[in-house]
Amino acid sequence: DVESNINISNNSRVAGIALSQGNTYNETYTTESHTWDNNISVKDSTVTSGSNYILDSNTYGKTGHFGNSDEPSDYAGPGDVAMSFTASGSDYAMKNNVFLSNSTLMGDVAFTSTWNSNFDPNGHDSNGDGVK
Repeated sequence: DVESNINISNNSRVAGIALSQGNTYNETYTTESHTWDNNISVKDSTVTSGSNYILDSNTYGKTGHFGNSDEPSDYAGPGDVAMSFTASGSDYAMKNNVFLSNSTLMGDVAFTSTWNSNFDPNGHDSNGDGVK
């Protein structure tokens, strides 16, 4: 993931969203205070937990981290993840914005983050409002 803008609308049903960030190096960002912004907009739709299996893997049956069964949308309680955000030990921060409008989120939201000491130790004004 570098930056994503995901729009889900018109009575859609999505089983699981996962965004992750690896170590992205770009010479343009030499201050190490850049943020990668992800935006997910869900309007008049549903996001549910996903399947326990990675459906597009080369080895059928490889266990994934969504849901608790073979079927998507099996939400039965804690541990059924509908949205997962994972930021590794990159020099850049990952900011995730999720907007829900007249929609249903059926599953947990999981965050995993590893802060890198090279980010901006004095804070960063990511939206230009003067607040760090």
